[in-house]
Amino acid sequence: GSEMCIRDRYGRNTISKLIRFVSGHSFMKVHDNIVKHGTKYHGQDNTCQLCEEGDDNPHHIITECPVLDAHRIDIFKTRVLPEYFTGWNLHNMISFLNLKQVEELEELNMN
Repeated sequence: GSEMCIRDRYGRNTISKLIRFVSGHSFMKVHDNIVKHGTKYHGQDNTCQLCEEGDDNPHHIITECPVLDAHRIDIFKTRVLPEYFTGWNLHNMISFLNLKQVEELEELNMN
């Protein structure tokens, strides 16, 4: 089926990362605090590791983190993406999630 084509084209790890980021269940500060403490408001620092302004979660990283503006313009042709997954292209989203800066966000919290 079409699921096999997507997995074969991008690989299991890339598809897993896409699902984590789109669902919000990534290895970033906000989700890490929810898993460890049952709430993102546990007195822990949830500030974005890149811009130090928004919450460190996939939604912020994908849609509005100012540090990644140039990458969004390059990949999606816009500085800020729509809040809800309207009009997102699969190939473009995977290209964005494979950026070194984005990949490193999960790596920092997995160690």
